[in-house]
Amino acid sequence: MTSSKTEQPLFKNYIKSMFVIENKTGCRFLTVDAYLEAVPFYEKNGFRFLTAEDDDPHTRVMYFDLLDLVA
Repeated sequence: MTSSKTEQPLFKNYIKSMFVIENKTGCRFLTVDAYLEAVPFYEKNGFRFLTAEDDDPHTRVMYFDLLDLVA
């Protein structure tokens, strides 16, 4: 999966509209178990690694702080 610079704002705008604007979910963080080949996509969209060491050799646990969209 490739990600262009124009896709990044679309992703963030979608997330912002769902969880930040009129948030009725009470969510603060999004977490994913990212397949290794998908890690660059998540990094480009502001996700960070939850820990430096993961037990699973196929995925990495990553998170995105929704407050980053408001700042």
